[in-house]
Amino acid sequence: MGSSRPPQACSHGKPTLAGGRIITGFPPFPGARSIRSLRKEAAAEPRPPRVGPDDPCAVLYTTGSTGPAKPSLYLHRNFCQVFRNAQHSWRWDPDNEIPVDMAVFPAFLFIPISAGGTMVVPPIDFARQGPAQVDSAGLIQVINDCKVGSFFAAPILIENLAQEALARNLTMPSLKRVIGAGAPISGPVEEMMNAVMAPGGEVAANYGATEAMPSTELGSREHLDGLWDLTERGAGVCVGYALPGVELKVIDIVDGPIDSVEETSELPTGHIGEILVRGRHVSPEYYLDPESTRKNKVPDPHGDWHRFGDVGYLDAQGRLWVCGRVSQRVKAAGGNVFPLQVEPLFDAHPKVRRSGLVGVPGPAGELPVLCVEIEPDVGKDELDRLRRELLALAADSEMANTIHAILFKDTLPVDPRHNSKIERGRLAKWAARQLLSGSRPVPQSDFRRLATLASDDGS
Repeated sequence: MGSSRPPQACSHGKPTLAGGRIITGFPPFPGARSIRSLRKEAAAEPRPPRVGPDDPCAVLYTTGSTGPAKPSLYLHRNFCQVFRNAQHSWRWDPDNEIPVDMAVFPAFLFIPISAGGTMVVPPIDFARQGPAQVDSAGLIQVINDCKVGSFFAAPILIENLAQEALARNLTMPSLKRVIGAGAPISGPVEEMMNAVMAPGGEVAANYGATEAMPSTELGSREHLDGLWDLTERGAGVCVGYALPGVELKVIDIVDGPIDSVEETSELPTGHIGEILVRGRHVSPEYYLDPESTRKNKVPDPHGDWHRFGDVGYLDAQGRLWVCGRVSQRVKAAGGNVFPLQVEPLFDAHPKVRRSGLVGVPGPAGELPVLCVEIEPDVGKDELDRLRRELLALAADSEMANTIHAILFKDTLPVDPRHNSKIERGRLAKWAARQLLSGSRPVPQSDFRRLATLASDDGS
């Protein structure tokens, strides 16, 4: 029914006995029923569903931040398990309360609906705004007005939201669960967010991929109880425990397709390798893209595995630690250097906003180069001293002692979806140009290879 009144920001209508809702408004909403049709007699027997568990449900594209975006095909049975995993991770109990979730990330619009809950649409223009551009003050107001209990977001949005709340001495007393994913969420950000949530509320880190979401979880209380300290000392980033029904495996790194699980070598606890996942929530293939399917899936007669494209290891407690992307490891002369075992060491420096490790061609393997985005209040006259301090940190670290070049950049390039993942390909080309131009010394014998890399991209 038509109305000239603007819609409310949120509402808390309870589901009917049939599990539906009555929608009013003009023009008609796709799929909505008219009042007249509701008065008609129902059929004697409900029509059987026209889709089955193995029918296609959705095609979700990967971010494309580490290669071309790929079309992940989800079947209905996969999405059903995604909803179960989310309900477990979000800590919802629909039998005792109606979940109120804010869909900060478009792909998760249907998560609260799957649990019979209320979905709050935030004041975000998803077509034009990335997570870093969201109005934090407006988001806090919606959370408090609508009594939002949970939301999923990229780490940069969580960080900005927590900083805004702390700066204005605000809290979000209804907020019990915040899920961070898309990139590692740091201990300091978790501490800030915990301080402005409901008493007993918690930030949780989810790990997964567009093809397998979510797969693991780790609550901030456990993360801050010693695990983040290990991260800052080079252990990698702990992403926690596999969700129920999810299997994880770590194998020797393979640069290329794996045609059978029999070609893999599973690694013992504590050994770094490529991470595989298996479960009912995993997308089985890429839509009309058999080549990507072959590159990213590992056939197994007991159920195929998905290759996350990340390296990491499992600890003695069964927790997964991630060390970086397979394709973004630096192949230095002395062995592999993994970004997430190195960057947190430097990010802990009070004058560093964030850092990105990249490799540029060297005479014997790649040269590890650390690109640093400094905090806004750091002056240019402080950079030489800061470089010396960071190089001293590198020299004292077993994980970072191969780093001999530090480059400062106003902002590090990040992916468009999460605004949190560093785009290392672009950053590596920039670093190569800086070294080639004489910003930092580089072996004379390698100028030709650097010039080739630098000319590949103009960004």
